[in-house]
Amino acid sequence: MKIGDKVRFLNDVGGGIVKRFIGKDQVGIEDEDGFEIPTLIKDCIVVDTDDYNMEKQSEPEAKDIPAKHKYYAAHKPEMAPEKGFESVAAAYGMAAKNTANDKVNAMLAFIPSDIKALSSSSYDMYIINDCSFRLYYVILSSEGLKWRTRFSGVIEPDTKMYLDEIDKSNLDELDPLIAEIIPFKEGVAYEYKPAVTAQIKIDLVKFYKLNAFVRTDYFEEPALLQKIIDNDNAVKPINVDADNLKEEILSKKHIEEHEKPQPARKVNPNEPLEINLHIDSLLDSTNGMNNKEMLDYQMKTFNEVMQSNLQNKERKIVFIHGKGNGVLRQQILQELKHKYKTCTWQDASFQQYGFGATLVTIH
Repeated sequence: MKIGDKVRFLNDVGGGIVKRFIGKDQVGIEDEDGFEIPTLIKDCIVVDTDDYNMEKQSEPEAKDIPAKHKYYAAHKPEMAPEKGFESVAAAYGMAAKNTANDKVNAMLAFIPSDIKALSSSSYDMYIINDCSFRLYYVILSSEGLKWRTRFSGVIEPDTKMYLDEIDKSNLDELDPLIAEIIPFKEGVAYEYKPAVTAQIKIDLVKFYKLNAFVRTDYFEEPALLQKIIDNDNAVKPINVDADNLKEEILSKKHIEEHEKPQPARKVNPNEPLEINLHIDSLLDSTNGMNNKEMLDYQMKTFNEVMQSNLQNKERKIVFIHGKGNGVLRQQILQELKHKYKTCTWQDASFQQYGFGATLVTIH
C-alpha cells in the first residue's frame, strides 16, 4: 500500500484514496467528501493503484462540490496531532452495525496523562459517538449567569473525537456543562431522532479515584466516561430557559458541598467544626497514589475548608491529622503561617483528640 492507492474498508462501507501514513499501522484515507479518516492498514484492501500520481491532489473547487457537501467541505475539522478523530469500528475490528433500529448514544471521556499521579495529572477530553448517526454537538460551560460555547462541530458515526487537554486546576470549569445534540444522516431515509439538550453533571471527586478510570472498547488506556445520551435518552434532560439555567447555576455550590467527600460536620455554630484529614476518610481508594499525591489531596481539602470559612469570624475548626510521622501536621502549620496569618491555632484537646489534631480559630 502506498500514497495514491484507492482502497476499500473491510469492516465498513466506503473507502477512498491513501493520502498519508500515520505511524506504523495506520493510514489517512480521504473519502469522496474530502474528509480524512485515520484507519488501520489491516482493515483496508487496495482496489486500484496510481503509480504516476504520488503527489497530494489539490482540493476541488467549490463549484465542483455537490451542494449538500459544501458546508462540510468548508468546515472540515482539522485533526489535532496524533489525536483528532478515529473510527472506533475500524480501530477495534468491529463489524458494521445494523442501523435499522439504532439508538443514539453519546458520551464524554477523560484520559489522564499520568494515571499514577491523579492528584496533578491533566486529562485528554474526547467526545464519543457510539451510533450510526452523525451528531451535531454544542457543549457549553457556565460563566456566572451566562453560558460560553466550549466545543462544537459534527462527529461522524462510530467515532471518537479529541476535544482538548484539561488541566487539573481547570476541572471546575466543566461543572456543570450543557450539551445540545442533533442526530442526522445524509443521503438515506432514517427514523427521525429529536434534538436533545442535557445537563452533564461531572463528579469532580472521581478524578482523584483510580477505580473511576476503567478499560473500555474506545481506548487502550483506562478512561473516565460521562454519558450524554443513553439509548436515545438524555442522561439529565432540562428545559432550556432562563429561569431553569439560573436555578442550575445557583444550586451548583449546594450540589458541590453535598457531594464533597468530607466527614459529617457539627451543625451547632458554637462548637468546633471537625474535619478528618485521614486519607481513608477522604477517598474510597488510594490505589495508584504515592505518599506525595495523598498529602497533596489532604492539603487541598484543608485549604478548601479554610477558604470556605474565612468569612466566618471566630469560627473554630478542628483538623484531625493523626500523629503519624508528623508530615501532614507540619504542612498544615506551614500553610497557616504563610497563607492564614490572621488566624490563630493550637493543639486540640488532648483528652478528646489525643495528640493528632490542631484547633484553628478564624479571625
